[in-house]
Amino acid sequence: MVRLECLKRAGGFDPSLPSRQDYDLWIRIAEHYEVDYVDEILVDKREQPDSISKDFDSRIEGDLAVFEKVKDRAADLGMVTRSRIFSYHHHVIGRDYGSNGKRWKALQHLGLAIIRYPFRPISWAMFVITLFGIDRNGPLLTFAKQFIR
Repeated sequence: MVRLECLKRAGGFDPSLPSRQDYDLWIRIAEHYEVDYVDEILVDKREQPDSISKDFDSRIEGDLAVFEKVKDRAADLGMVTRSRIFSYHHHVIGRDYGSNGKRWKALQHLGLAIIRYPFRPISWAMFVITLFGIDRNGPLLTFAKQFIR
């Protein structure tokens, strides 16, 4: 739940972004307000074949645009915090490049994620999965995911 005043203060959705408008909005809301995590599924997401979430070219373009906005905002943060934030964004960009079949671009960004903040195990795992061309939706990882969650 978000109060209308929060949305107004954050500036609402950025229509100039090709995708990731919701993520960008949450970042801007978090700059002004405390946010918290609820360890409970509140919404089931259903994607249609033609949804923007399935358009990986648009997702990557949105990932890169949001990352540029984040870089500007993170200038005043401490080095470790900036490194974690930049690492996360490189991870997301790498993940989406991998989903789009652009393996070398994926490895480049996942490598940058690890260099920026080497203490995020999921970035290492994604790097290895991408490096060896393991199908993220295949039976091996589907089976493994059951034990991780």
